[in-house]
Amino acid sequence: MIDTVILSIPCDQIKILDYDAFSPSARGLFEPPFYNLGGRSYFECFLNPSKQTNEYKPRLTISKRIRHGGFSIALKIELSLPKLIFGNNFDEMCNCDFHTVIEMLRYQLETMGIIVTYNILVNAIVTGIHYGKNVVLENKSTCSLVINTIHKLKISRRWDIGNTDFRNEGQAIRFHTNHCELTFYDKVKDLEQARQSESRAIEQDNAVQLNLFNQLKPQAQILRMECRLNNRRQIKAMLQECDIPPGEMTLKELFSTATAQAITLYFWNKFIKPSLDVVILANQDTQTIFTEMRSCGLKEADTLKYCGAMAYIKENGIRALQQVLSPSGHTYKQISKHSKRVDLTGNYLYNVFKLIESELIAFKAVKLCDYPELQKGAK
Repeated sequence: MIDTVILSIPCDQIKILDYDAFSPSARGLFEPPFYNLGGRSYFECFLNPSKQTNEYKPRLTISKRIRHGGFSIALKIELSLPKLIFGNNFDEMCNCDFHTVIEMLRYQLETMGIIVTYNILVNAIVTGIHYGKNVVLENKSTCSLVINTIHKLKISRRWDIGNTDFRNEGQAIRFHTNHCELTFYDKVKDLEQARQSESRAIEQDNAVQLNLFNQLKPQAQILRMECRLNNRRQIKAMLQECDIPPGEMTLKELFSTATAQAITLYFWNKFIKPSLDVVILANQDTQTIFTEMRSCGLKEADTLKYCGAMAYIKENGIRALQQVLSPSGHTYKQISKHSKRVDLTGNYLYNVFKLIESELIAFKAVKLCDYPELQKGAK
């Protein structure tokens, strides 16, 4: 479902009770002497909640920009919706939570000196959104196993390898462009990193949910997948890719389990599934790979070449293999073609990924109370 959302509301639709609560004071955006916008043609004032508080509050920014010969002043609201209503983003929302989200957000904004009506929030324009899914891994599966496998996949070259973040041999992996991001990380490990230092964690504003670390068993395996769309153009493009009419892209329209599921599955089907069979097969021992390929009818010499390439993938991943192969060659295409002929249904790693995929297809909201076996004190 939705995690982080960024909203934009024109300031003529809200009432600001205390300009001086912002840093620098927002008074110079509205009253003389006005701030000089300078060469950047905009000026921003911030109101960010303390990282030490146990009560979750949104991050606020008021910006004044030059627009068509005049000025526009807007309030940007950035927050994690599950943290707002549950105090954590392990518990996931569903469509029935929308009214609660709006009322809680309206209340918290009021405590921060911003008066805004229910309807204004409902119809606020979304300028950034993160759709995510938590998957509880069972049968002794581990997040590091999954993330290390994803690290070896053939992700589109548009997601530049130089912009790929792979942390601590399996804690997290992040593929991103300037406007879009696909992230997988170990929820429990990330909380552990946040307890040491907020800057070490993938997520922001973890203070409110550090109590989860005291509730969850250290061995609990909770994989989190996030699809982050960082501007309106990217949101619109992704909706169109999923055959969803973009509409006005308001919070009311984008707060949708069906939309979250469609976008999450789009990323899974486009970036994870296509090369998964190759990496799973490469993860097996050489004798097994040799036997599987020979049983598919490959000649002995071709099979040996195939085994060498698979050993390279096992150690370094598909993108590394492609970098050392001739750009005009078809080696990887042949590897992919033959891998699809192998029956992997009995393979342990294959079944782990099928579990994750089935959770994305079912898209049932995860609640901590439904997993007593993950909690400390449970047998």
